[in-house]
Amino acid sequence: MKENEELILIKESHLASIIGKVHELEQEVRTLRSKHQTAKKVLTNDDMRELLHVNNKLLKKYRDSGLLDYSCAGGKYWYTLEDVRRFLKNTKM
Repeated sequence: MKENEELILIKESHLASIIGKVHELEQEVRTLRSKHQTAKKVLTNDDMRELLHVNNKLLKKYRDSGLLDYSCAGGKYWYTLEDVRRFLKNTKM
């Protein structure tokens, strides 16, 4: 033990309680990670233009030609990460 370290005594029952809480937190983190990884990420036209470094006209061309999958709701276009992955895989950008 180093000179400036203190020795702290704790009851075994308190230590067990702390360890139990740590395990609960670990489980919560695992659950949140799982939910986060399975959550569907959605990108807007603005996101796509920035990501691909293209303008609206070229983005529309990609959609119209079938190169870029999308969803349309409320007059707005939406893209999933899977849409982007497929596009990048099938094109040479």
